Amino acid sequence: MNIAKECFLCFNNRNGKEFLKYLENITLYRSVPHSATDSELRMLEGQRTLVLMIKRMIDSHKEGGKMIKKLDL
Repeated sequence: MNIAKECFLCFNNRNGKEFLKYLENITLYRSVPHSATDSELRMLEGQRTLVLMIKRMIDSHKEGGKMIKKLDL
């Protein structure tokens, strides 16, 4: 299975693009208060990493469907 292709197909429609935009808004563009705990920061960082991985897989497929060997986030 080419996971980059599957990810691209999942998010390459109106609903998928809107959902990915939503995920970006609640993770990548979210800030936490100064009082955030270590576990809250770690949780948000994990969520951000997952969204970035999805975006990287989509981009990888657009660039020719190459399989991802290394994630450079």
